[in-house]
Amino acid sequence: MAVNLEYINPFLSSVINVMNEMIDEKPIKSEVKMQKTNFKSEGISTIVGITEGGKGNIIIDMKQETAIKIAEIVNEEEYGKLTDFVFITLAEIGNMIAGNGITVINNKNSKLNLRLTPPSIFAGDDLEIDSPKLSSIGVKFKLSFGEISLNVAFEGVEV
Repeated sequence: MAVNLEYINPFLSSVINVMNEMIDEKPIKSEVKMQKTNFKSEGISTIVGITEGGKGNIIIDMKQETAIKIAEIVNEEEYGKLTDFVFITLAEIGNMIAGNGITVINNKNSKLNLRLTPPSIFAGDDLEIDSPKLSSIGVKFKLSFGEISLNVAFEGVEV
C-alpha cells in the first residue's frame, strides 16, 4: 500500500475535528516532514497500530504540559501533573483520531479493511520509538497552549 494524501488527509482532518470537538480549539498545521528514522518523543506518545489490510501505526505526541492541559480541558478538572485520568483521556483522543481516519479510508476503499489496535501510551524523557519497517509522514499542529504531532506510518512505503 503506497502512502499518498488519500491515506494521510483523513488523519489530518481527524486531528482538527477531534481537537475542535474535545477542547473547543482548532489546531493549526505548522510543519510537515517525511521521516524514515526513529521517532523522538516530546514526552508523551499515544500509539495506535494499523492491522489487517495494511500494517502501520499512528503516533500522537506532545509535551507533558500539553497533555495535562488537554486532559484538564476535556474533563473540566485540574490535574497539574500526570495522572491516570490524563492517560485515559489521551488514549481516548488517540482512539477517536485513529478511528475517524481509518473509517474514512475504509469507506473509500472497503477492500483494505484496515483495523486498529487499542491505544498505548508511552511517557518519559528522551523517549525514542523505532519502527524499522515503517516510514512516516509527520505533521505538527499548534494550539494556544502547546503543540501536538501526528505521525502516520505504513510498512513498505518509500518516502
